[in-house]
Amino acid sequence: MVAAGVRHRKAAADAARRSEHALESEIGAAWDRCRDLVDPGLTCAPISLSPDDAKRAWDQSPLQSCDVDLVGQLELLAHQGSFLAVIADEKCRVLWTAGPEDLRRRGARVGLTVGAQWDELAIGTNAIGLAYETGAPASVFAGEHWCDALARCAGWAAPVVTPSGARLGVLGLYGTWERANPIAAPALALLARLAAEHLPDDLHPIAHARGIELRVLGATAVALDGEPLALSPRQVELLSILAIEEVATVEQFIDRVYGDHPISVSTVKAEISHLRHLLGGAIGSRPYRLTVPVWMDALEVRRRLLLGDLDGALRLYHGPLLQKSEAPFAADYRHVTDVLLRSTLLARGSAAQLLAFADMHRFDEAILERVVAITAADAPQHVEAIARLANARRA
Repeated sequence: MVAAGVRHRKAAADAARRSEHALESEIGAAWDRCRDLVDPGLTCAPISLSPDDAKRAWDQSPLQSCDVDLVGQLELLAHQGSFLAVIADEKCRVLWTAGPEDLRRRGARVGLTVGAQWDELAIGTNAIGLAYETGAPASVFAGEHWCDALARCAGWAAPVVTPSGARLGVLGLYGTWERANPIAAPALALLARLAAEHLPDDLHPIAHARGIELRVLGATAVALDGEPLALSPRQVELLSILAIEEVATVEQFIDRVYGDHPISVSTVKAEISHLRHLLGGAIGSRPYRLTVPVWMDALEVRRRLLLGDLDGALRLYHGPLLQKSEAPFAADYRHVTDVLLRSTLLARGSAAQLLAFADMHRFDEAILERVVAITAADAPQHVEAIARLANARRA
C-alpha cells in the first residue's frame, strides 16, 4: 500500500509540473534549461556508446578501482529498496546497471540502459542529469521529470567528485514513484563521498589531470581531458568568461559578452546549455561555474609575469586575446594582458624578447625604439629594429 505522504508528494509534483511552477528552485532551474531544448514528448534517451565501447569505458573507469565496493553496495541497495541501480561516467553515459528484472525492462523502455546518454539534453530533467549538472546530490520525483515518459519514476543521484573538483561519474537509484524510499538519498551521498575519498594512489593523478585547456592568445584552441573540442567563437567567449571570472550570472554574460546588442535571456541560456553539452556537463549553475579544473593561457601569462618569469610568459603569448572578438570583456582583458606584458618588456626585456613581441605587434614603435636603445649600433638586432621601425612609421 502506498503511504499517504508519498501520494501527497506525487499529487504536488504533478500539479507543479502542470502549472510550470516548481516546488524546488533546483527543479525550476532544470526546467528552464530544458524548455527550449528538449521535447517533453521524448520517449527514450539516445544511445551514445556501443556495447563494446561501453564495456571498454567501464573497464577503464576509476570507479571500478576505488577501494569501496560500489557495485556490491549498489546491488544491495537495489535489492533492499526495489531500485534500478545505475552508474554513469564523467560524460553522463550509463556504464552499469543492476536491479530487479521488471525495473530493468522499464528502464530499457525509456533508454535507462548501458550505453545511453542520460544528461538533461538527452532526456530532460532527471536525477542523474541534475546531479551531473549541479555537482550535488539530487532527487526528481514523478511529475518533476521534464519528459512525460518518466512521469511515473522516482530517481535519486549523487555525483562522485574528487577533492580537486574532478568529476568521475554519477551514482543513481531509480524506481516507480510508489516505491519511494527514504534510504536512497543518504545512501547514495555516502557512497559517492566514500568513492571519491578512496581512489587508489595511482588513480589520483588521472583525476587531477582531467579538465579544460583553453588557449585564446593568438590562435584559439580548446581541449577537454586532452581531447580537442570544436567550439564556435561565441562558445569560446562564454567559456573564457567562466575561466577568467570563475562564476557568472545570465545578466553578467549578457553584459560582458553581448554588451549593447539586444539578446534574450532564453537565447543566452540556450547558448550556455549547448556549451555545457559540448563540455560533457562541466558547467554548474546558480550561478554558472566550471565544475572541472581549467587552465587558460592568458591567466598563465599573467601569473608568470607576476612571478617574474618573462621568458615563460612570452612562450605562451602568441598574439592578442580573442583578437577577432568584439565582446566587451574580450576588449578589456585583451588590453590588460597586452599592457601588462608590454610594460614588463619595456622595463626589463632583452632585445630578443622585445623583437619577439614586435613580431605580433608590428607597428609598436615604442617596442622597436627600446631595441634600438639597448643594442650596440653594429648589432644585427639594432639594424633589424631600425628597419622595422622605419616600416612602422610609414604605416
